Amino acid sequence: MDTVAKASKAINYIESNLKNPLSIAEVASHVGMSFWHFQRMFSVTTGQSLGAYIRKRRVQESLLELSRDSWRVVDVAFEYQFESHEVYTRVFKSLFGVPPSRYREIRNRVSYPRLSLSPTTLNLKIGGNLKMTPKIETLESMKFVGMKIGSDELMNEELPIANLWDRFWKDFKRIQNVLPDAYGLYAPTLEADTVTEACYVAAVPVSDFAETPEGCSNVEVESGLYAIFDFKGSTEALTEAQNYIYSEWLPCSDYESREGFDMEIYNKDFQKEGIIRLAIPIDPTN
Repeated sequence: MDTVAKASKAINYIESNLKNPLSIAEVASHVGMSFWHFQRMFSVTTGQSLGAYIRKRRVQESLLELSRDSWRVVDVAFEYQFESHEVYTRVFKSLFGVPPSRYREIRNRVSYPRLSLSPTTLNLKIGGNLKMTPKIETLESMKFVGMKIGSDELMNEELPIANLWDRFWKDFKRIQNVLPDAYGLYAPTLEADTVTEACYVAAVPVSDFAETPEGCSNVEVESGLYAIFDFKGSTEALTEAQNYIYSEWLPCSDYESREGFDMEIYNKDFQKEGIIRLAIPIDPTN
């Protein structure tokens, strides 16, 4: 099954379960992919995260119930698996510009259609003119201290990574033994050899672990082989670079991805020239 077919199968499953609890692992399992690679595939294919798509479609589908005068907004929120009235209202307003309480006044003037994919639309979303040639290097093991968020936050919060960095920099001075640069670490979490969730860590490298500040975690990254790309662009454009790496470079290379942290490296080149270094854990295919 090709990428478009897998993404379409995932979308069909999501559409059939908008009123039911959904996890990334469940959808990934339905299309026969690992949690880790499914997240990448969905982002590459659709240009948005799985969580964002599910939130938007749940809000769109909730309009029918919302139009019924007998339904309270809080009832609609829970019917479509939002954890609270406040979260539902926030997502609704961010999508349509008005709170759900005003929907009865504007009725059918809002929409967010389900995705419909084809090889043509896929080609528009990935590839383009972006080309990056990586360096293949073995990186030594490193220690980090940072703030971590898991798959629930990544899937359900608005701008989860940007908000995490904001919180992290407010408490950055409490970290001891700090080395230069900042890192965004992204990896799956294994449970009984099964990928069940993912995490993202906003972190700085340290020479050694000391007392860990409240709200922070210690993370060790083992030594290993990495493909290291230099991407010149904004953090908002990182998805384009990641799409190129996973959809174009990796399938045509002599390497395959392995378990471990994808690393975004923000060093002096980022400060001076806007270059973000991306280190992807790999193994030779042979």
